[in-house]
Amino acid sequence: MKTNGIAWAGAILVPALWLSCQKPELESSLPQVPDHFPEPIYLLEEGPKTRALFLLGKNLFYDAELSSDKQVSCGSCHAQTHGFADHNIPLSAGVEGRLGMRNAPSIVNAAWNTHFMWDGGITHLDFVSVAPFTHPDEMNLSMDEVVARVGINASYKKQFAEAFGSSTVTDARVLKALSAFMSRLISADSPYDRYLVTGQGLSAAALKGLGIFRQHCTGCHSEPLTSNGGFHSNAWPSNLDVGRYRITENPQDSGKFKVPSLRNVARTYPYMHDGTAKTLEQVVSHYNSLNASSGTEESNLPVQMNLSHEEQRNLISFLESLTDEHFLSNPLFAP
Repeated sequence: MKTNGIAWAGAILVPALWLSCQKPELESSLPQVPDHFPEPIYLLEEGPKTRALFLLGKNLFYDAELSSDKQVSCGSCHAQTHGFADHNIPLSAGVEGRLGMRNAPSIVNAAWNTHFMWDGGITHLDFVSVAPFTHPDEMNLSMDEVVARVGINASYKKQFAEAFGSSTVTDARVLKALSAFMSRLISADSPYDRYLVTGQGLSAAALKGLGIFRQHCTGCHSEPLTSNGGFHSNAWPSNLDVGRYRITENPQDSGKFKVPSLRNVARTYPYMHDGTAKTLEQVVSHYNSLNASSGTEESNLPVQMNLSHEEQRNLISFLESLTDEHFLSNPLFAP
């Protein structure tokens, strides 16, 4: 069942933007659903106000005025050059340098998610931004104050009029604009994507790594999105974060976290919910060393992969092939 996250009008499928001979005007076009992707949960609307809504959302996303100390924006913890994950620090930093308890995950391909945050506590893209706005260790503002700060800005009033037909600023409109921006953060132009479409584009090592990935990893990191959207234990040493249990209060969910997308994973370090895995080598070694006594009954874990050093390097070569340089440098997403 599809939801109408931003009054969606239906997806228009166009070729993905990886062709070297693409027309220049496509560079500034809003990204569309790639042909090799499944249908998104939040269909990407089309219409004369779509771009205005996207640009409004982008401005709000990068506006540090929308935090209590006027120093932190959504983009402070979700940097384009790092795959819209945090700036390569273990725990995300909010107002006055306050540290959160988790590493900010990538928000890439958000339109394909049914749950958000590491514990899945938010179930609709329109409401994702409420948590960082209002959390005392993040942006530390009430939604009323967010609306007030936006509402006194003459430039924003004009942008709201262009996007919504009137200059009235409401919390619902602020959240709608932000979700319109986040829904277009589509990463689908990596060497892996080219391989899926053309059968070419991967090195010999990455091809071997893809075979290993498909044998051991797709139980959680299903293709082509590289996440099944579910919640699983990663058998990582606990820092007392109970994960999904915080939301469901089901003992079976203790220590389970949302499976992150692996897109641009070479740029989204450090890894795991607490940012304590520093490198891809460390992550692969962790999963490679799991055995029946690893302290979890999580059936999706790749128990006893027994990969050689060369096979581990091949797997990492594949993970590096998920880097989408066009996405990471596209000025359409930049501040």
